[in-house]
Amino acid sequence: MSTLDPLIEGYLTYLLEVGRKAPRTVVDVRCTLKRATEAFAQRRPRVPLWKLSLEDYLHWFEDERHGARYDTSLAKDASHLRGLLEYAWRSGRSECNVLDGLRLHENVKQRAPNFLTLEQAERLVRACPCRTVAQQRDRLMILLLYGCGLRTAELCGLDVGDVVRERQELTVR
Repeated sequence: MSTLDPLIEGYLTYLLEVGRKAPRTVVDVRCTLKRATEAFAQRRPRVPLWKLSLEDYLHWFEDERHGARYDTSLAKDASHLRGLLEYAWRSGRSECNVLDGLRLHENVKQRAPNFLTLEQAERLVRACPCRTVAQQRDRLMILLLYGCGLRTAELCGLDVGDVVRERQELTVR
């Protein structure tokens, strides 16, 4: 993993340790900030993200939109950048957060959630063979993901100790 500017690294550490964000969330923020840093290195060499103008960011968002990025992804990027700029402002590195109040998600159309029908879920479970231990494990994963509504990370974080067979309980972290 490449190291970014010390202020950005400090912000990422702050998110993890003080903000108590999930490690995967911090990785996502890191990716956004790395992509923005690389893009602005071409446009405005040697100008840190917290010294850019609102106009710089608006041009970048427009270019990203033309690069076939979804509005929801752009809204997430804006949120990540807004957080960094707020951190830079509060730490005295910038005079203001130029993205404060900018909301791209107001223009985002909400999509209905995409989920399996009961019939599709039953077909998926029936399609899972269960002759070997590995096949039984895979079938159980499908059942947990669909039947309990687990996220992939929650499924991967499960441990044998999380199951209480007598009470038919599962602890999800």
